[in-house]
Amino acid sequence: MSADQLTIGIVPRDGYVTLHSRGEIDMCTSPLLRDAALRAMRDHATTLHLDMKEVTFMDSTGLEALLATRRRVDQEGGRLILCQPSRSVLRVLEVTGVARLFEFDTEPACTAL
Repeated sequence: MSADQLTIGIVPRDGYVTLHSRGEIDMCTSPLLRDAALRAMRDHATTLHLDMKEVTFMDSTGLEALLATRRRVDQEGGRLILCQPSRSVLRVLEVTGVARLFEFDTEPACTAL
Protein backbone atom coordinates (compact mmCIF):
# COMPACT_ATOMS: atom_id res chain seq x y z
CA MET A 1 0.00 0.00 0.00
CA SER A 2 1.44 3.41 -0.87
CA ALA A 3 0.77 7.05 -1.58
CA ASP A 4 3.16 9.65 -2.92
CA GLN A 5 4.75 10.11 0.48
CA LEU A 6 4.09 6.87 2.40
CA THR A 7 4.67 3.20 1.74
CA ILE A 8 3.31 0.49 4.04
CA GLY A 9 4.20 -3.17 3.76
CA ILE A 10 2.21 -5.78 5.66
CA VAL A 11 4.10 -8.91 6.75
CA PRO A 12 2.08 -11.60 8.58
CA ARG A 13 3.90 -13.51 11.30
CA ASP A 14 3.01 -16.29 13.70
CA GLY A 15 0.65 -14.57 16.16
CA TYR A 16 1.24 -11.00 15.02
CA VAL A 17 1.64 -8.85 11.93
CA THR A 18 4.34 -6.31 11.12
CA LEU A 19 3.55 -3.10 9.26
CA HIS A 20 6.67 -1.55 7.71
CA SER A 21 6.10 2.19 7.22
CA ARG A 22 8.38 4.40 5.14
CA GLY A 23 7.96 8.11 4.47
CA GLU A 24 5.69 10.80 5.88
CA ILE A 25 2.59 10.30 8.00
CA ASP A 26 0.49 13.42 7.63
CA MET A 27 -3.00 14.63 6.75
CA CYS A 28 -2.82 13.05 3.30
CA THR A 29 -1.28 9.72 4.29
CA SER A 30 -2.53 8.98 7.81
CA PRO A 31 -5.71 7.33 6.46
CA LEU A 32 -3.46 4.80 4.68
CA LEU A 33 -1.82 3.88 7.97
CA ARG A 34 -5.14 3.49 9.73
CA ASP A 35 -6.61 1.43 6.88
CA ALA A 36 -3.54 -0.81 6.68
CA ALA A 37 -3.65 -1.45 10.43
CA LEU A 38 -7.35 -2.29 10.36
CA ARG A 39 -6.88 -4.62 7.37
CA ALA A 40 -3.90 -6.32 9.04
CA MET A 41 -5.93 -6.89 12.21
CA ARG A 42 -8.90 -8.22 10.26
CA ASP A 43 -6.89 -10.48 7.96
CA HIS A 44 -4.00 -11.62 10.17
CA ALA A 45 -3.69 -10.83 13.89
CA THR A 46 -4.72 -8.32 16.55
CA THR A 47 -1.15 -7.80 17.70
CA LEU A 48 0.61 -5.26 15.50
CA HIS A 49 4.30 -4.45 15.30
CA LEU A 50 4.47 -1.05 13.63
CA ASP A 51 7.96 -0.58 12.16
CA MET A 52 8.53 3.18 12.21
CA LYS A 53 12.30 3.42 11.73
CA GLU A 54 11.89 4.88 8.22
CA VAL A 55 9.17 7.40 9.05
CA THR A 56 10.71 10.76 8.18
CA PHE A 57 7.86 13.00 9.37
CA MET A 58 4.71 12.67 11.44
CA ASP A 59 2.19 15.40 12.29
CA SER A 60 -0.87 15.51 14.54
CA THR A 61 -2.99 13.53 12.08
CA GLY A 62 -0.41 10.76 12.18
CA LEU A 63 -0.57 10.88 15.96
CA GLU A 64 -4.35 10.63 15.81
CA ALA A 65 -4.04 7.58 13.52
CA LEU A 66 -1.69 5.92 16.03
CA LEU A 67 -4.03 6.67 18.94
CA ALA A 68 -7.05 5.36 17.01
CA THR A 69 -5.13 2.20 16.09
CA ARG A 70 -4.12 1.74 19.72
CA ARG A 71 -7.75 2.06 20.84
CA ARG A 72 -8.87 -0.49 18.26
CA VAL A 73 -6.10 -2.95 19.18
CA ASP A 74 -7.05 -2.61 22.85
CA GLN A 75 -10.72 -3.29 22.03
CA GLU A 76 -9.71 -6.44 20.17
CA GLY A 77 -7.47 -7.68 22.99
CA GLY A 78 -4.24 -7.29 21.03
CA ARG A 79 -1.09 -5.24 21.40
CA LEU A 80 0.39 -2.35 19.44
CA ILE A 81 4.17 -2.21 19.56
CA LEU A 82 6.03 0.70 17.96
CA CYS A 83 9.26 -0.76 16.64
CA GLN A 84 12.36 1.38 16.32
CA PRO A 85 10.47 4.67 16.01
CA SER A 86 12.41 7.42 14.25
CA ARG A 87 13.35 10.67 15.96
CA SER A 88 10.49 12.39 14.12
CA VAL A 89 7.95 9.98 15.58
CA LEU A 90 9.44 10.05 19.08
CA ARG A 91 9.46 13.84 19.09
CA VAL A 92 5.73 14.07 18.37
CA LEU A 93 4.91 11.41 20.97
CA GLU A 94 7.06 13.06 23.64
CA VAL A 95 6.02 16.68 22.99
CA THR A 96 2.34 15.76 23.15
CA GLY A 97 2.81 13.67 26.28
CA VAL A 98 1.35 10.47 24.85
CA ALA A 99 4.54 8.38 24.61
CA ARG A 100 3.54 6.69 27.89
CA LEU A 101 0.47 5.27 26.13
CA PHE A 102 2.54 3.17 23.74
CA GLU A 103 4.71 0.10 24.00
CA PHE A 104 8.11 0.42 22.31
CA ASP A 105 10.67 -2.06 21.06
CA THR A 106 14.01 -0.67 19.94
CA GLU A 107 15.53 -4.00 18.98
CA PRO A 108 16.12 -4.74 15.28
CA ALA A 109 14.49 -8.16 15.72
CA CYS A 110 11.15 -6.39 16.17
CA THR A 111 11.24 -5.33 12.54
CA ALA A 112 13.16 -8.18 10.91
CA LEU A 113 11.83 -9.34 7.57
